[in-house]
Amino acid sequence: GSIMTQIPESCYKMWGGRFTEGPHEALHSLNNSLPYDSRLYADDLDASKAYAEALHRAGLINSAEADKLVKNLELLRFDWIEGTVKILPGDEDVHTVNERLLVEITGELGQRLHTGIMMTIKGTPSTYNKDLQYDKQFCFQSFDKLSQVLEVTDGVLQTIQVKQESMEAALSTDMLATDWAYYLVKKGVPFRQAHHIIGRVVSEAEKRGVDITDLPLGDLQKFSPLFGSDIVAVADYSNNVQQYNAIGGTASSSIVEQLRLLKKCARDLAKQS
Repeated sequence: GSIMTQIPESCYKMWGGRFTEGPHEALHSLNNSLPYDSRLYADDLDASKAYAEALHRAGLINSAEADKLVKNLELLRFDWIEGTVKILPGDEDVHTVNERLLVEITGELGQRLHTGIMMTIKGTPSTYNKDLQYDKQFCFQSFDKLSQVLEVTDGVLQTIQVKQESMEAALSTDMLATDWAYYLVKKGVPFRQAHHIIGRVVSEAEKRGVDITDLPLGDLQKFSPLFGSDIVAVADYSNNVQQYNAIGGTASSSIVEQLRLLKKCARDLAKQS
């Protein structure tokens, strides 16, 4: 068998062999992506297994060596799952951790596997690797938050009990304010100005202790001459719901389309699983 030589710590750092001294603590802290990319341990292990098989097909390692690498990479997977992986101060990303651990187990053979994941990005300009590192934390945060939202939504949908009468009793004319603003927008008033006008209408109704729908048309026209008798239709909750027929809107036609798309998405996902 081959004699294992002392492996410098720098060989586990990206480009570590180019420098005779270690990086400043501040630089190491900047480059440390483990808090974010450690969750990619399984993907990195899969990529390393694939690379070991590629080295075997290329004749660079024999069948026994490839098998040893693959089996020990699988052992590392269990260490990650069980939470027994020890992170050292010099570790800077999930790949260098996996490489270090593999070399500790297999010696020189593990060093021969040295490769980075996602080889298709090797041609990117200098410093782009840092961009690709930083964007992951926001990607993961978005994924985690979406997962939480979906879990809560699933719980709501599974347990919700719709009480139509109670919901209708909870309707308030305050909910009509935005619809009234759109009413003026459709007559040519800029939304910001329409919003201001409706704010004054709401304020006047509050002073009188009445709902905005109780204000006489003549009084409404003092705030804007564009108010007409057709404002009565905007006081109808059902009409207001049906007018929003854009994608994702509240109109019945929009909801039917959303349900159709969701059912199609569910069918497509079922086919993939």
